[in-house]
Amino acid sequence: MYKSITVKYIDQEPLSRIQWVYNILEGKAETERVIYKDDNQLTGFVLLPDFKWDETSLSNLYYVAFVNDKAIRTLRDINGSHLNLLKNIKSKAIEAISSKHPQFNTNQLSFYVHYQPSYYLFHVHITNVHIDSAGNRAGRAHLLETIIDNVENIDPNYYQKASIPIVLGENHPLYLKLTEPSQE
Repeated sequence: MYKSITVKYIDQEPLSRIQWVYNILEGKAETERVIYKDDNQLTGFVLLPDFKWDETSLSNLYYVAFVNDKAIRTLRDINGSHLNLLKNIKSKAIEAISSKHPQFNTNQLSFYVHYQPSYYLFHVHITNVHIDSAGNRAGRAHLLETIIDNVENIDPNYYQKASIPIVLGENHPLYLKLTEPSQE
């Protein structure tokens, strides 16, 4: 279903839907909010506060890391060649958040990826571990540590082979494509 339906769905998404992310990556928007930027095309990313966070309450701390490599759209695209990227995000984000918020215990950070994401450029959510929201619950959120472990220790192509359940609302366009009668 992923190859026959989901990839086609992703490919049909208009570029305009994520242009705002590209603007951040290219330094055309939100530059004053960026707390870390690594321009390397393979292992680099931009780190900034998520728009949902007020940027003051550390109990609701919420950052997002957007990768530079636009070919990585979802968790399904991750493989062994991305280990340095994933590890770089984790280590550099910890350093940057620790520098920005020295009073925050970075052991309280949760790193996760949504599958299916709400937009198709790979990004990592970094939140206070105590935040309880639908976005960081099992079924949608995949922990970065687990992703790294699966690719590093189980199979470099783990996410191309694994069955990954997804949670979608019944009105989500992808859900509608996945549940429409077969055209065979």
